Amino acid sequence: MSRWPNLFIVGAPKAGTHSLYELLKQHPSVYMSPRKEPYFFCRDIIADDDEFCNPIRDEKEYLKLFEDSKDEEILGEATVSYLADPNAAKRIKEKIPHAKILIILRNPADRAFSQYLGLLNHGFVKSPFSKAIEEDLERIKKNQVSWNILFGGFYFEQISRYMKIFNDQQLKIIILDDFKKEPKKIMDEITKFLSIKKFDFVMGRFGEYKPPRRKIITSVIGNKIITNVGKQIFSKKIRKSIFQNLALKGKEKPIMSIKDREKVNKIYKEDIEKTENLLSRKLFWG
Repeated sequence: MSRWPNLFIVGAPKAGTHSLYELLKQHPSVYMSPRKEPYFFCRDIIADDDEFCNPIRDEKEYLKLFEDSKDEEILGEATVSYLADPNAAKRIKEKIPHAKILIILRNPADRAFSQYLGLLNHGFVKSPFSKAIEEDLERIKKNQVSWNILFGGFYFEQISRYMKIFNDQQLKIIILDDFKKEPKKIMDEITKFLSIKKFDFVMGRFGEYKPPRRKIITSVIGNKIITNVGKQIFSKKIRKSIFQNLALKGKEKPIMSIKDREKVNKIYKEDIEKTENLLSRKLFWG
């Protein structure tokens, strides 16, 4: 009999979701889908024909992600676009009313810059960060939010949507600063939230920044024809290995300029204040 997942890590993008996914995979009572981001419930901001995300839309294909599970109490997946998608929360609730939701939030300016670097490395963005911000703001005005750098950091409306649909026993919000400072404490809170035993986990460097060796590599990675051919020839595991080998390990990660940080902080200022009121805590962002 097919089993639906009962745990969703819904975002935010570039906020530590990969770490949560990998750590939860280590728990004997948790089965996380082998594909981290199936995008099944994300149908508004990820198009059906998005070749990079390759979203799963067929229900049988989606449930196959969990067919190798055994007697684990928790079946989960992690699709970071669910947080920003205006109807993902409603779709999850309709299909799995008892689902539990994990949200992890990061300083929105740092999150935006990290997403920019990721898109830059894959060849989807070519502009300097300051110009990319301006381009993003114009796209947001036109409601074009797919692959948007800034949109994922406007947390207030996104969190509010989940709070209205899921109750306190179903929804847990984590701040990345807290997770970095006391990972054991936060993971213990998560296991309590999921009603499973505490466990000893092994921390790793998940989602580490890996800049391309040369501009030509960025162009190759961002070329849809080449990537589509690669999908036909190589498995996802092999494609990931190729990408990691193309990356130049050890190169210093770019840093956001003070001027750009001030600019992004101004963009997020009002939303941060509203999010602080919503969560009843000071976030010390911006």
